Amino acid sequence: MSIQIIGICVIKNEDIYIKNVLDNIIDFCDTILVIDNQSTDETVSIVKKCVNEHSKISLYFLKNINKSHKYVEPFVGKDVWAFGVDGDELYDAVGLRTLRRQILSGEYQKDWMLRGYFFHLIEMDKEKKMGYGYLAPPSKDPNKLYNLKLLKSWKNDKTQPIFHPQTHVFRNSKYYSQHYPPKKKLYNMYNWKDCPLRCVHTRMIKRSSIEQYKTLINARLNMSNIINNKQYNFREKYQMGKKIKIDISMFLKA
Repeated sequence: MSIQIIGICVIKNEDIYIKNVLDNIIDFCDTILVIDNQSTDETVSIVKKCVNEHSKISLYFLKNINKSHKYVEPFVGKDVWAFGVDGDELYDAVGLRTLRRQILSGEYQKDWMLRGYFFHLIEMDKEKKMGYGYLAPPSKDPNKLYNLKLLKSWKNDKTQPIFHPQTHVFRNSKYYSQHYPPKKKLYNMYNWKDCPLRCVHTRMIKRSSIEQYKTLINARLNMSNIINNKQYNFREKYQMGKKIKIDISMFLKA
């Protein structure tokens, strides 16, 4: 059986960027599962148009986000790479074409996970298509590209959302949930411009037409566990190192 790449996108209120997100990964993935978690903006209508344009995209609906991991389970143990892409992640479509060739050639079949660059936007000049923010690394990178062939099982614990349950059972018994097989860190092999796995992350800027802002930082972050846990600022892990400016034109669709 040939290797397949399955895109899995769990989304909620992403109508500003969701078409761009899907357009950027459409050639990389063999199939894309879009799971909507009760969006109330125009996200669903936009995704439905994408479904009509591309037969490889399917749309599902889910109320309880903690049950989303069930969409991964059917592919566990198969010759499949699962690519988790959020509605605020704009990947480099050109780089992904190179990465697809590498994956399908079997270059990474001994690796559990591929990690690349993320650029966390905190401000964007849409006219000039320049982004201002922080690069990962040294900030946290949320890459979710897994080689499911290495797993025997990965059960849904129904308490953690997709890709988060620590229930991995690897084919090789020397590995377990907190002791993983090798992860290929592509950012150690390439610079930002040449890396085939790189993403512009819009989490900290407006990504839904119904969001209202009192500050430039995304309201979803302000209403998250920043408020509930004063000892932990969720934004800090995305703002490490030096603030830089990057041309993000190739990540944005016209």
